[in-house]
Amino acid sequence: MKIFKFILFILVLNCNNTLAQPYTVQSPDKNLTATIFLNKENRLMYTVSFKQKEIMAASGLGFILLEGSELKNNLKIVNTQKAVINEAYAIVAGKASKAINHCNELTLHAVETKGLARKMNVIFRCYNDGIAFRYSFPQQAAGTAFNVFAELSEFNFSCDNPCWAQHLPNFNMNYEKNFDKVTLSTIYGRPELSDPIMQYLYCFDFPAAFNKNKLVGLPLVTEAPGGPAIAIAEADLTNYAGMYLQNTAGKPQLHSVLSPLVDGNGIRVKIKTPQQTPWRVIMVADNAGKLIESTLLTNLNRPCKIKDVSWIKPGRSVWDFLAGRAVDGVNFTGGMNMETLKYYVDFAAEYHLEYYTIDEGWSPGVNWYKEGPAVNQLQSAEGIDIPALAKYAAAKNVGLFLWARHDNIRDNMETIFSTFQQWGIKGVKIDFMDSDDQEMVNWYEKCIAMAAKYKLLINFHGAYKATGLTRTYPNYITQEGVKGLEWTNTTTTLTATHNVTLAYTRLLVGPMDYTPGGFNNVRPEQYEFMKFEPITTRAQQMAMTVVYESPLLTLADAPHVYRASAESEFFKTVPSSWDETRFVAGITGDYVVVARRKKDDWFVAGINNENSRTLQFALPFLNQQKKYNLTMYQDAADAGSNPKLVSNTTKQINAGEIITVPMAKSGGFVMRLEVIE
Repeated sequence: MKIFKFILFILVLNCNNTLAQPYTVQSPDKNLTATIFLNKENRLMYTVSFKQKEIMAASGLGFILLEGSELKNNLKIVNTQKAVINEAYAIVAGKASKAINHCNELTLHAVETKGLARKMNVIFRCYNDGIAFRYSFPQQAAGTAFNVFAELSEFNFSCDNPCWAQHLPNFNMNYEKNFDKVTLSTIYGRPELSDPIMQYLYCFDFPAAFNKNKLVGLPLVTEAPGGPAIAIAEADLTNYAGMYLQNTAGKPQLHSVLSPLVDGNGIRVKIKTPQQTPWRVIMVADNAGKLIESTLLTNLNRPCKIKDVSWIKPGRSVWDFLAGRAVDGVNFTGGMNMETLKYYVDFAAEYHLEYYTIDEGWSPGVNWYKEGPAVNQLQSAEGIDIPALAKYAAAKNVGLFLWARHDNIRDNMETIFSTFQQWGIKGVKIDFMDSDDQEMVNWYEKCIAMAAKYKLLINFHGAYKATGLTRTYPNYITQEGVKGLEWTNTTTTLTATHNVTLAYTRLLVGPMDYTPGGFNNVRPEQYEFMKFEPITTRAQQMAMTVVYESPLLTLADAPHVYRASAESEFFKTVPSSWDETRFVAGITGDYVVVARRKKDDWFVAGINNENSRTLQFALPFLNQQKKYNLTMYQDAADAGSNPKLVSNTTKQINAGEIITVPMAKSGGFVMRLEVIE
């Protein structure tokens, strides 16, 4: 009887795709497993388990195409391929100087059994710190081009855990919103913001008016009590539309939504075979802090396309915009004039800063707050001589970044970039793209590649989220895509909790130009509208220069403010690019401590939410055979009432010592550990 049952089971397996053996791929350390199978409708599904516990329940894959409608059900697997990837590569500027790209890969070749018999491949990669999958459309008889109405990728979590979601009102956004702590099942949907008043309210952070139908931007981070932490992200966004998430079922089940083409009649992506989609990334670790160390997104991007990277120099920059080009102790008025610009260059040289970022106003008719008619981006404003200023700065070993609206360089990019190079400009801060549709995504790469041709660094503002493209084009030195310090003038939503949360969310996907270093610190109840007054302690502003990753570390305050503050000496030595990054301690939204190494020296920094606390932690990654000189900047004892006050201490420590640091509410600390030879 047992033999009969076994034979019957084999027959069922052969006749019914639903019960066929699933396909699996595991991480090198065997902790992560992706399982892919066909359901009863012959739709490709996947699950994910971590340490033998399911974390992603059965989630569907597929598309809605103009040509033949859904590419979803009635599939069969005609072939599979397995591969092992294990390579090391250099990171020119970022959280580490090198990375290991090690994973197991499974490719499934699928074809429709009905209709047009379209072919679609799905590629899964399994790393120790995450799962990634992408679709591939091979050349095929069913057609050489497809128009995508929707991508049907699902992310159905096994548990309804807390998550940190950035709710966005529409696709034409710059990812400059707070991350809301909700649960996966209570993530909102998207509103139709046809009412200008509602649009205005959302811009100034009135979330109560928008309690349903919002898009969720990436990354989305969720963490179960006791772990694990999971982050949904996107990598190698190339010739495709940016992906968002939505939840319309009131369950911990999310689905992808693609940014639509302008005037595309509902089309999201135009595909020309052969073509691959971006990677859909599921980062996984025991806790969200460990994900800060991950290089998964750069691993999933294409290798570097720039043969000679010797000219790509990370560094720190003074910036003139947020402080209002303020000057002090001089016989001229601060503003867009050569005296002020030279004053900022002189400060950069004095503080050994590599760059000075000149914001809007240097070119006539170009404003940050409005689109105007196309202007000559190569013309300096009256009284300004940018080529002469570049020579002045170069003599002091300072490079210049110039701000520009993207719509003013879009149609004349090569002429502008080649002229900037002739002037001696080192980088361009390009602003107000505010889109990640397929056309804008393609423009990003065109822009970065053209900038590389003329040895220019790029800092994108008004930008979509980071996707790891810095591996392919390391001259893409940093970007915004974050609600950073520039919001301080208009809102009190730039809280300490927001700052801490960024370390566990936005920071996971790549460099962010938050522009820290605001020294006119006040308590929240003291804040005045339209004043540059961070509502955190000065020590927290200093700590962000280490906690946050940005190979162009842009300092936001005015030169005279730093000159009057002894603790600003720290900015003369803090690196902007690192050899190694370690998570030390923290809880998402509460506090975070991060350590970063440059050569033999370690920089350790922590930032705190609105609750004061005392931390104790070890640094086991230090060379245990060495002693270190420790220089610490931390909240002074009375920083809770006067957040400008910073305490500075210096002492020698052994590598194995436990370090104790009190942090004020909305506070922080930063330390440098130098090896004693």
